[in-house]
Amino acid sequence: MPILADQNFSLYELIDWRNIYNIFSERRALLAGWCKTIELAIIERELVTDVYAGFQQVRYIAPILPRYRQIAGLGGAVWVFGQPDAKDPATDGLNVVALQPGEQLVKEWFLVVQTPAYSRALVAHELSKPGTPHSKRTFRGILTSDHAQVKRFADILRERVKTLTTT
Repeated sequence: MPILADQNFSLYELIDWRNIYNIFSERRALLAGWCKTIELAIIERELVTDVYAGFQQVRYIAPILPRYRQIAGLGGAVWVFGQPDAKDPATDGLNVVALQPGEQLVKEWFLVVQTPAYSRALVAHELSKPGTPHSKRTFRGILTSDHAQVKRFADILRERVKTLTTT
């Protein structure tokens, strides 16, 4: 059973914008490539860590589900945030946080991994208008290895899912 998120919570609003070198506005294909690099780093380094991934829609995980199952198999928890629907793939072994229409996180794409040896976060907000073709969707956000900022994202997400699982 999916866990329900908080409608007003936004990871994007927590970004520290002072480091201008981490800011981007890009199409979804590049974000997907950056996420793949982060996911493969977890697998190749065999990092046992919690992973927080915002997909907007749960079904968007389908093409990369084997990679996420591999990450979960390393021993950490994988938290997938997204709007559920009837076309969702089976997400056995992953923790799904169900987003509802109108929630801030439905407009965001994120991947947060924080360990002492590897810290990486991609946090973005969609700029595209509804109905924009998938390949032309654009996002604005940051890609960062700043340990303090990544830790902040991870700590907040850890607290969010802890709160959601105890209510």
